[in-house]
Amino acid sequence: MKKKKKHKLSLPAVFEIALFFSALYFWWRVSFTIPFIDEPAAFFLGIVLLVVELVGLIEFMVNFQIMAKKKNYPLPKIPEKAELYPDVDVFIATYNESADLLYKTVNGCRRMEYPDQSKVHIYLCDDGHREEIRTLARKMNIGYFTRDNNEGAKAGNLNNALNQTDSPLVVTFDADMIPRSSFLMKTVPYFIDSWMRNTGVRKAEQIRLGFLQTPQTFYNWDLFQYHLYAEKDVANEQDYFYREIEVAKTNSNSVIYGGSNTLISREALESVGGFYTKAITEDFATGML
Repeated sequence: MKKKKKHKLSLPAVFEIALFFSALYFWWRVSFTIPFIDEPAAFFLGIVLLVVELVGLIEFMVNFQIMAKKKNYPLPKIPEKAELYPDVDVFIATYNESADLLYKTVNGCRRMEYPDQSKVHIYLCDDGHREEIRTLARKMNIGYFTRDNNEGAKAGNLNNALNQTDSPLVVTFDADMIPRSSFLMKTVPYFIDSWMRNTGVRKAEQIRLGFLQTPQTFYNWDLFQYHLYAEKDVANEQDYFYREIEVAKTNSNSVIYGGSNTLISREALESVGGFYTKAITEDFATGML
């Protein structure tokens, strides 16, 4: 007995159906719900509300178009040669986080797998000038950076570390981010593959990789999950952004640098003057550059 095939609507079909009913809705809104013009206040507010709804529709359509172009980017297969894997500088930015919290993050970083562990250089970048954090770094056998001022905030802190290191790849972690042991082995191969593909190719024709953003998973539920008592039933907003939208944005070369859990090309960073210091959203701005 043959199993019945399950028919699924394609994403373009869903988009066209949604667009049709949205157009129908807006025709109804304009034709039957806008207040009379001889009531100026009501008319004005009615138009404002209509514009807000229209902006929401445009945002929905743009998001739909982005998701329709989502592709799969499997981990490249590269030769299993330790010499192919470059040195990596791992920066853990901190200001006032506790030593106990930082211990967990550093411990996770030290357990990251790599063909040659001597090529993984971990640094606590302490903008709080704290002796206990310096002691923690020494006990865990990793590097420690601080500076005389806090100019440029987090971006300035990372630039201070960037100026004292030289590995071709840089990892940025927030103080409370604990990487999986496979983090480097699931990110570095993309850069190695890029370098190998570009060997002998004219610079204008090269496919260059500036940074690779990975998901961030949080222990605490987001507001929608929490207030709806639906932690296991409602999708996490952060997961949707990092695991769906960011992947789809790869196709348009518009991935957002999320500030943490990111592998970055030093060459790309230095070409734009390092981490951008003139905005509170230094990660977003640096990624754009």
